[in-house]
Amino acid sequence: MIKGDMALSHCKDDAERIVIRSVIDKINLTLKKGVSTHTPFLNPEQRTIIEALVEQVSAEIEVQEYGLVEDSEYAVLRFVSKGDSGSSDCPVSVIKLTYPKQFAELAHRDVLGTLMSFGLKREMIGDIRTLPGEAYIAVTRELCTHVTERLTRVKNVGVTAVEVEFGAVPDVTHEFKTMTVNLASLRLDSLVAAVTRISRDKAQSLVSSQKVKLNYGVCEDRSKQIKDGDLISIRGYGRYCLGEILGESKKNRLRVNVRF
Repeated sequence: MIKGDMALSHCKDDAERIVIRSVIDKINLTLKKGVSTHTPFLNPEQRTIIEALVEQVSAEIEVQEYGLVEDSEYAVLRFVSKGDSGSSDCPVSVIKLTYPKQFAELAHRDVLGTLMSFGLKREMIGDIRTLPGEAYIAVTRELCTHVTERLTRVKNVGVTAVEVEFGAVPDVTHEFKTMTVNLASLRLDSLVAAVTRISRDKAQSLVSSQKVKLNYGVCEDRSKQIKDGDLISIRGYGRYCLGEILGESKKNRLRVNVRF
């Protein structure tokens, strides 16, 4: 059996500890009863924690990963006893949205916001891929029918939602845009203010009101130092990845590349 005390100590906050503790319970159920279990959608950091735990019992269970596409950001882990010849049902479903692209363009946040308005938790929803006139959404299988029946409008745009096979998701390489910003320091609030083009006071308010995530976890420390590769999600604005530090400007401010 797995206790996972070390893994729980690496969690960012109580919410993540609840998720990881629940996953540990599922692993132990598979070990004890031999039944397959699966997680909600986990981000890369959470999956790394869990996969390290499973290494302890790799002779007894195996881990299968399911997401919207092969390199999904959010994915479900399924735990199966070695030699289990039982059900191989996929725990994830893919929903395709279609709408008249000549009248609107729906963004990731539009689709996610509508799903969250149904009362769904974020861990029930995987990656969302938006394209002109269509979008693809990964959800836990038990929610598929509920979502397809309720999802008729997104941002006042009429949509049609149907379940499709995984192979129906187009293989599209995401092309990031890049901006260069000048920062007084590598503080979280400084970057938030720069990329959103709002005042430092308003940026600090976003951080303190839990609207900013740093590497998938809510961060309320406005003075938190950030580094190359950090992922910052700002509710209502989007996601940004801190890139290369290019040097200092003539006014001694840091010039930094940011991908978005």
